[in-house]
Amino acid sequence: MTLKLETTVPAFAGSAATRQVDPWFGVRPSAIRGGLRWWFRAAAAGVLRPEGAPPREAALKEVVARIRRAETELFGATERASRVVVGPPRGGSMREVPPFDPRSKGGVRYLGFGLWDDKGARAPEAWWSPRQDPLVVPMRLRDGAPGGAREALAASIWLWAHYGGLGAKTRRGFGSLHLREDSELPWSGPPLGRASGVSELMKRLLAGLDVASEALRRYLRNATDWDGRAGKAPHPRIRSIDGIDSLRALPLVYQDWTSALDHAGRLYRAFRSTVERQHLGMAPLPDFFAVKGSLTGGGAPRTVDRAAFGLPLPFYFRSLGGAKTRFEPDEQDGDRLASPLLFRVHPVRRQGPGGGWEDRLAVVLVNLAQRDPGDALLGCRLRQDRPPNRGIAAPGGTIIEQFIAWARDHATQVGAPGGER
Repeated sequence: MTLKLETTVPAFAGSAATRQVDPWFGVRPSAIRGGLRWWFRAAAAGVLRPEGAPPREAALKEVVARIRRAETELFGATERASRVVVGPPRGGSMREVPPFDPRSKGGVRYLGFGLWDDKGARAPEAWWSPRQDPLVVPMRLRDGAPGGAREALAASIWLWAHYGGLGAKTRRGFGSLHLREDSELPWSGPPLGRASGVSELMKRLLAGLDVASEALRRYLRNATDWDGRAGKAPHPRIRSIDGIDSLRALPLVYQDWTSALDHAGRLYRAFRSTVERQHLGMAPLPDFFAVKGSLTGGGAPRTVDRAAFGLPLPFYFRSLGGAKTRFEPDEQDGDRLASPLLFRVHPVRRQGPGGGWEDRLAVVLVNLAQRDPGDALLGCRLRQDRPPNRGIAAPGGTIIEQFIAWARDHATQVGAPGGER
């Protein structure tokens, strides 16, 4: 099969040289295969649900073992070559992405934290594959794969292209992909290509989850000893597509990727930042007072909800003379799931004033732990550097769903310079 992909947002693909794209392999086959493996796992974990009551540790081990067997059968391991052969991609080009002005595009910088923050460093390079020069990826499946492998691979490709991405900062929208309709993909789900409006896009994204789940269910029965029985929900320690009950899109569309990510980033910053919340007439998030109290002798906070968005997490208090503190994953435990919040940028079409079709971009917010937000970061321990230096309880993910709902409701009121209804 041959895939044809467009990057709706440049992909910071990287290389052996810092802040540069590899001049010979801008997009490496191994990077594509790695993305497919992750989404294969997420789909498989949504189907193989452990039976029994929590903590279900024995069931968890059994599920993980089956997923690994099925994954190894398709994607290989150290002792077995992958049945999925990804040929050298062609198309696209690399270009430098200069730093954005914090005043006009501060939202892009906020989502891309670290990409442009090294003073004096060269501008990072990114891989860009627009419509006129798509990324063409040849791919084939070796003989001998279990029944349903081709459909399971197609489901993994669809998930990766619609929910995943390429390169660094994919969870924050960079490297968002678009799988073109002229791709050779054995896919029986919703049509590929640009959707006619945000509503149709959302229907396609949800319908594709069901088709992908069914494809993985059929494959897993052939690749493992699974009999098809499963519990009611996936284990919270495994991130899976079963956690996505619904999707939210910002109610605006955008002419270019910088406007799309800038608006999404401004909303993200406004919700999290105590200073910006006060400017909008909102109270600080509860963990603001808990952390502030810990710096004035009140003891360590029980938990820090904002950490569900990702670590490390710094706090800075002007009212305490610039006092700072920082939360990091516990090095001893280290069992931390990444944030389940994903920003995705998708192309859509809409009818213009003259009746013709116009190309626009939409921003979709995805919560991979929506079904069970209380366990969004199960197994995580946080550490406060000073004072006191001891672990605190891992947060749940309720705050993520609160942000998504707030962003949807306030999208037209908070910094939308490039958005259109």
